[in-house]
Amino acid sequence: MAVGRAPPATSFSLTDTQRRRSAPRRSIRTAAVAAAAAMTVPLVVVVGLAATAAIVPVAVTAAAAADAEPPAPAVGACPSPPTVAAFSLAALGGTWFQAAMSARFARTVEAGAPCITAHYTPGVSGVGGSGGAHVATVRSCMLLPLEGEAAVSATGTAAPSAGEPSPASDGEYSAATSAAGANRRVVACTRGLLTTPDPVGAPGRLALSFPPLSAGRYWVLAVEGGPHSDNGGDSGVSGDSGGDDTEVPPYTTAVVWSCAEGDAPGVPASQDLLVLSRSRGLPKAVVTDAADAAAAVGVELGPDNGMVMTDQGEGCAYADDEGVTVVES
Repeated sequence: MAVGRAPPATSFSLTDTQRRRSAPRRSIRTAAVAAAAAMTVPLVVVVGLAATAAIVPVAVTAAAAADAEPPAPAVGACPSPPTVAAFSLAALGGTWFQAAMSARFARTVEAGAPCITAHYTPGVSGVGGSGGAHVATVRSCMLLPLEGEAAVSATGTAAPSAGEPSPASDGEYSAATSAAGANRRVVACTRGLLTTPDPVGAPGRLALSFPPLSAGRYWVLAVEGGPHSDNGGDSGVSGDSGGDDTEVPPYTTAVVWSCAEGDAPGVPASQDLLVLSRSRGLPKAVVTDAADAAAAVGVELGPDNGMVMTDQGEGCAYADDEGVTVVES
């Protein structure tokens, strides 16, 4: 799959966090006007999340951005944050470590489990006559506690409660791994399907399903690296191109958003945010910056639903490790 030069893949960057914090913040309207004046392609941003998904590019001119604000979503409705305009599913391929997740999802769905990974294997589907990968299988895995043992972090401490950072909250590995933590060698994996409903118009608006559950939004709001990055080929990580012999420079960090509409009058939409990294030790500052940038484009996680760092400490065991028992579902 030939990869040519294209505009930047995201509308906000996950790097250079110190520069961002020291610079004065601009309003969303000001940022949109400046970006529209400098770009000749549709203005879009991308975020995606597992288990809870297609983009409508918004062509914005400087005049239109200055004169019109997007309407606020109705109560219970999901917003429509911008996604990565030139998103490549092939560049998402390969193994990722979950760096952080919004607290509600981490507590209720993941039960505070550590050592969570996701592996995407893109396939090729000529949807709309276009080339490239538009579907991918997903294998999501997590470390399980021993039978009768409460959820424990990979550092051997109690799993973090909602809103609290894990022991690896600053991207550092803890050496204080307990014997119980080191001996928990059962990894549970679940397989799902990631699709691109509109691969031409909205490649970053993905849909994720874990049968028999229906598909939910998995929108990619931002990425680092990849085929459209100046340093995308320098990460040393190979993306899975889904059988294409052409190597696609992989993304190195991704921010994914999901949302489910309120199920009753007056019930707000349920939004979650996920940060993925190719490395186990993503600094907490990067996660904070990503959450702030997502909030600036309309993402509202709600009270008691802040970002929680996922423990990827030295006590972790993964599906491909020697001596690990893998339970597939």
